[in-house]
Amino acid sequence: MIGQVESPRAGLLGQVLHSALLLSAVGYLSGFIAFPAKLILIRQVGPAQYGLYALAGAVLQIVYLLGGWSFHLRIVASTPEPALEDTAYALSVGLGASLLAGCLLVAPLVAHRFGAAVAWLVCGLSAIRLFNLAAYSYAALLERELRYGPFAAVDALASLVSFVPALVAARVNFGAWALVMREAAMVALSLAGYRWLAGRRLRLRAGRREVNQLFHFGAPLALMQAAMTGFWSTDRLCLGLRADATAVGIYSQSRALADALGTVMGPLVTQVALPAYAHSTRTSGPGPTSAVSSGDPLYAWFSFISVRVALGIALPMALFPRLLVGWLLGNRWMEVAALLPAFAPYVVLLPMVENQRSHLLGTHQLRRLALLSCVLGAASAGAPLCMWLWPGVGPLALTTTAGLAVVWSAGQGLVHSRLNYRWLLGPPTIATLAAVMVEHGLSGCGALTPGGVLAVVLASYVGLLGIVEGRQIWRLLALARGLPETSAEPRVGR
Repeated sequence: MIGQVESPRAGLLGQVLHSALLLSAVGYLSGFIAFPAKLILIRQVGPAQYGLYALAGAVLQIVYLLGGWSFHLRIVASTPEPALEDTAYALSVGLGASLLAGCLLVAPLVAHRFGAAVAWLVCGLSAIRLFNLAAYSYAALLERELRYGPFAAVDALASLVSFVPALVAARVNFGAWALVMREAAMVALSLAGYRWLAGRRLRLRAGRREVNQLFHFGAPLALMQAAMTGFWSTDRLCLGLRADATAVGIYSQSRALADALGTVMGPLVTQVALPAYAHSTRTSGPGPTSAVSSGDPLYAWFSFISVRVALGIALPMALFPRLLVGWLLGNRWMEVAALLPAFAPYVVLLPMVENQRSHLLGTHQLRRLALLSCVLGAASAGAPLCMWLWPGVGPLALTTTAGLAVVWSAGQGLVHSRLNYRWLLGPPTIATLAAVMVEHGLSGCGALTPGGVLAVVLASYVGLLGIVEGRQIWRLLALARGLPETSAEPRVGR
């Protein structure tokens, strides 16, 4: 058990929680405002056109196996160095241009196997990704300084305004290209906003010393990105070889919904966690004993929050899939409901794996990050094996979830920050089981509508957690509000 966290670490944790709350609040608000537009867009595009878009995205991700160097993350994890920042920007733009050329070269092969429509979509998306890589470098300047207020404002504006051209395109039957137009508008607005807020203009110049530093830093990230790309796209490609575009669209939308719900904690375990771990390492000194010993309070608190929020999100997926799909996507997508229970554990595991990745990267444990990448790459082999032995979207969803569980188990050993699993998993598991019992009892009596049952189930989960863990939750709120003499005491091991 870790004692009281020293005041610098507690202060950092408070700043981190405040940034995460700010990002989350703005994201949820913009998502709530954009929710009707997103529903209209998905419903107008339809499963078949969405399947073409998903196939194009999967092909693009395979091409981007060579593009995961993530040079911009070196900006986030370092002190201000103009030469390094310009070199990272130049390498990112050059990488995007090279991958665009690669997509143009493989387009005839894609057209031969999946059709000309998919090939054109791949070319269009690859051109957008070039500007997206440039935007990442400017965003990194803001993230390094934890300037998440302006960052969140740009994200929200880009997310909302980008629906306008997409809805117009969907209205005139542009199909999958409506989704491409939304990506293009969002990237253009983000690049313009980040560049304006960054306070300096990055230049396309590269120094030899900085290039060597960035390639040394980016090599494990490229391996990690390649493994993630394989895990995120192999299942759709294998399904596309055995099924039609509609089946791919149904499966892809179910996984996209699971990814969207699983990344609700994204502001905490990715955007905010990475600079937080980097700041913590710089404060306490380099080396594995500073942040990776059996008691890293930041890692413990991020895990604590992720598990509890993710379980609350997974409950509707597991218990009310048809209700959830009806609300979010409409009856046209009702086949997605059969797959959501299989992806419910995936929603819980995803933020925990992202937290492991951010911890290893932020504390500069690049070899361990490479090992985690190898495990993730091996997990992607489950998709072709599943399609060979048990073809179908249901077994494929279960295989994907099981693969992520293997990755999390391996990652926990690599992080070397031992967690007290009774403290981490005990209370939310009890609250989840109680919520399941409430659902069975209320569904059997028929006294409430399905929506009413869902509300009572979620209230029972949150209420029981509040009763059991009120002290821990109050400590988190106090840290986020920056109350004086507040300490963090997570039980992260023995």
